[in-house]
Amino acid sequence: MKLNAFIVVMLISFCASAQTFDEKTTNASNVRLNVSNSGTYGNAFRGYRDGSGNPSGEYPAGSGIEHVFESGIWFGGLINGSTVAVSTASVDAPQGYSTGSAGFEFYPEVGATLKETSSLRNSPFYSPSAISHQDFIAVFSDENVQVPGTQTQIGSHIDPLYVEVTARSYNWNYSFSDFFVILDYEIENTGANTIDSAYFGLWANTVVRNINVTPAGSGGAAFYNKGGNGYFDSLQMAYCFDNNGDPGFTDSYVGQKFLGAEDKNGFHHPTSDARFKAHYNAWQFNSTSDPVYFQPTNDNTRYQKMTRGLNDQPCWDADNTTNPGCGTKSYQEQMKEAGNRSDLVYVGHFLNEEPGDKNKVSYAFIFATKQEDDNPNGVKNNVQQ
Repeated sequence: MKLNAFIVVMLISFCASAQTFDEKTTNASNVRLNVSNSGTYGNAFRGYRDGSGNPSGEYPAGSGIEHVFESGIWFGGLINGSTVAVSTASVDAPQGYSTGSAGFEFYPEVGATLKETSSLRNSPFYSPSAISHQDFIAVFSDENVQVPGTQTQIGSHIDPLYVEVTARSYNWNYSFSDFFVILDYEIENTGANTIDSAYFGLWANTVVRNINVTPAGSGGAAFYNKGGNGYFDSLQMAYCFDNNGDPGFTDSYVGQKFLGAEDKNGFHHPTSDARFKAHYNAWQFNSTSDPVYFQPTNDNTRYQKMTRGLNDQPCWDADNTTNPGCGTKSYQEQMKEAGNRSDLVYVGHFLNEEPGDKNKVSYAFIFATKQEDDNPNGVKNNVQQ
């Protein structure tokens, strides 16, 4: 019995010292977005599977209309101009985030939790330094090849970029701003190497379904393959809608939009910097053979997806009358058809990120209602707010 007790005590001590995954849900606005201290958003609908009921990316609050299965940041570049490395907070995974699994490569320090502050004086989280009615703040890094505080190897994570990210999310309860959550990042090169040709991206597996009508995950793959996707070049914003899953019960869109970036060379945005671009890419879940929509599974293919987007290619908005090699439908038209896709809005490139350099990048998750035009979901491509 003494030996067993000793083992239990040691296990408890080990678990207490290990990396802790922490998450909260926005509730100041009309958006219920799950935010973690490891650079992920959404909870892969875990809240409905484990009975907690915690939303993943619900809008409007209390509606049961979910929009985000899971999302996370990507950062990639060339270490000293040669070695390709991409660090990801989240990737395509049927069960979502899993500590130590391949693709989940950003971790906070042991014991570091997701900090909450508020600009509301009557809030228990009030802080004069808060930006919004509810700020979530996390600091995490890709420097570890083992889960902090454990001997667990992080799957396939062998070339860290050694970047530390301070991530902040902001949301407000004003009626004119309660449909979005702003994501603000500061990325610091804490290593000894220069990172060149660097790109930053917000990856998302957006799934728009009404879980009050169709329980989350019911029907297996058929639950997830009803989404339509698109991208507005002029807005640097991807979007997703329910093509034919719960028609009439999912009257909203979700978008992930790039807002702006800044580094030692100044402010960057495609509208003011011809060299700095915003790109869009998408792929089918678990697709390995499709020449266009293949799922990237290693640093090289992920960096490939981050350097040339679908919107950079001739077939993006062409058809067979202008470019026979594109077939009968443009990529834009194909994206709007029902499917289970992940997408990536990424920006760059950042030049010569030397040790100690920092850059800043901002995005937003934006939720909006559909414009009623009496057309089926699959052809409703306008939004209103």
